[in-house]
Amino acid sequence: IIFSRAKRAFIKTEKQLKYQALVGKYSLIETTKNNELYNPINDSTLYKDLYIEKQSRWNILRKSDNTTSAYILELENKNDSISIYLNKGGIGDDPDIIDSLSVLRGIYSLNDSILTISGIQLNNTLNLKYKKQNIIPKEWFW
Repeated sequence: IIFSRAKRAFIKTEKQLKYQALVGKYSLIETTKNNELYNPINDSTLYKDLYIEKQSRWNILRKSDNTTSAYILELENKNDSISIYLNKGGIGDDPDIIDSLSVLRGIYSLNDSILTISGIQLNNTLNLKYKKQNIIPKEWFW
């Protein structure tokens, strides 16, 4: 049992390494919606800021209308796909309530401090560019 837990703590899978590279705060710098440049002022469906914590379940995002939501981030290694599910159950100990209607699904790339997500959300084709901010992510002690 001790070896199994130590192995998980010190030997990271490819998926864990990719996730760890994304940890931080990202702010939206450019949006293309349905192949047109788009300024998402007061748009409650698009995400202005993504806070990616060290665990995938307890993440927070700020929408373009300045409201916040909890979300679950899923990554797939094979094709660098990404899925962002809003969690109406919040980030606490309440059960997850996944809003599958507003899911953002696509592919991502991280080049230096620029995170690009190309995908589909609510039948809209999106190309989102985020810039990583220089803040220290929260440390979780369990």
